[in-house]
Amino acid sequence: MSISEKQKYYKIGEISKIYKISTDILRYYDKIGLVSPDFVGDNGYRYYSKKQIWKLNNIRNLRNIGVGLEDIKEFLDERNINSANDIIEFQLEKVEDKIKKLTELKEELTSKLENIEFFKTFKDFNKPILKFIPKRKFLRSKGNFKQDWEIDFELKILNEKTEYDSDFILTNNEIGATLSKENFLRGEYLTFSE
Repeated sequence: MSISEKQKYYKIGEISKIYKISTDILRYYDKIGLVSPDFVGDNGYRYYSKKQIWKLNNIRNLRNIGVGLEDIKEFLDERNINSANDIIEFQLEKVEDKIKKLTELKEELTSKLENIEFFKTFKDFNKPILKFIPKRKFLRSKGNFKQDWEIDFELKILNEKTEYDSDFILTNNEIGATLSKENFLRGEYLTFSE
């Protein structure tokens, strides 16, 4: 092979650096027939052409949106207008789901900032405040809790009973704790019942 021909190919290590994918994953892709090197040199190095790199780029994009390896292989092997349509619709569905989750996250963070601003100037921590909360369903954990790690553990258990796939939302504005009358009168404000 001439020098000019060699310049058209890239070693597995170079591809690994460009795409930040481990060489082990690239070798696995080769093993399952997803992306194979164009040839293996006498020195044992694997060489990839730009066509294979383009293929790898498609795989990475599809993996980033949650497409499984078997579906990717089928799409690349039988690429046509129908499979392209299915992939695009799948991508749109994933994007919409991410937008929804990010919107919820933004609302939670905004609400949390508003709470922080409120408590920056709030002075009457020892005075109860009456506040109307609309009727809603809630989960309750029985027990008394003082430490952050105790509360966090109980939240993880409660979260398993919800529809959320992340415990971020549950640990912000959708939780509360009760304080017994006895503890309140004794001034024990840090022993909670969730």
